[in-house]
Amino acid sequence: MKNKVKGSTKSNLKYVDDTMLEAKFSFLVIRVESIIKKFGSVEDFAIENGISGVTNGKLIVMYEMSEPPPFLYQLVDEVLEPAGLKEIDDYVIAFEQYLMIADSLPGSKEVPRGKSNLNQPIPICDQVPWLGSVVSDIGNFVWDNSNPVIQNDPNLIRIEMSEGIVTGKITLREKYKLRIKMTSPFIGREFESTLWPPRTTPDTTFLSTRGEKEARDLLRQSYEIIKELDDNLDDIVLSYDLLKEEFFEIRKLVPSNVRDRIEEKLDRAFFRENFFCSTEGGEYYIIEIIKVYKTNGKKIYLKE
Repeated sequence: MKNKVKGSTKSNLKYVDDTMLEAKFSFLVIRVESIIKKFGSVEDFAIENGISGVTNGKLIVMYEMSEPPPFLYQLVDEVLEPAGLKEIDDYVIAFEQYLMIADSLPGSKEVPRGKSNLNQPIPICDQVPWLGSVVSDIGNFVWDNSNPVIQNDPNLIRIEMSEGIVTGKITLREKYKLRIKMTSPFIGREFESTLWPPRTTPDTTFLSTRGEKEARDLLRQSYEIIKELDDNLDDIVLSYDLLKEEFFEIRKLVPSNVRDRIEEKLDRAFFRENFFCSTEGGEYYIIEIIKVYKTNGKKIYLKE
């Protein structure tokens, strides 16, 4: 490119081990195979042209905080097209989309913006056969779609935790009942939330934007339980063994309401003392995980 700084021998292109790459501001997506075919290597291309951005070995994504993006257009005009790369076939320039909502909860600060684009493809990117894209509730993302493995699913939900992105699916969505299941990075069991119809208006059922918010809250709760369990599994298993020993001794007593209350208090204490997060809705899955782990050492919440 004209006027670029010469002499740099280090690439500013960052490699990330993710299938989905964030698409923010104005962005340029280039197929890595097209770069290798025309320029020899991604690193040489990045160094020679002062490129910064991210790549996962399939795509290169570059960003510019301007619309229109003069640097990206200059790169296309002076480098990509003269080398024989073609728009749509080899690269595309598109723009981050703000999440639009179809409705909002009464009294909230959300502003209705028209037809929802949640989990819909990013405009312009949707014209590119080798590129998958989505406008999600935590940002815009693109991925290599040469061998499609990711589909835009209206029931797909994502949240961002300090450890990374957590994904799940809404498995049931009705006016008064909602269920979700975590799918990554752990495999969860279904979490459910219900509403009491007499206190629910048409604007506040799970078919409104309340459903998306509640689904993300359930997904976060599901993740926190399994993450804490995974971090402390051996200690929790030991604590569970001690609990079973106490149950064994208590059950030598004559059956009575008092004995039942003691067992219930011990059971609650086990979850309270071993988890900082709330385990409501996840106790049965926790016990299932512990039992399987004690039997064969397998962590059933991990993907195989």
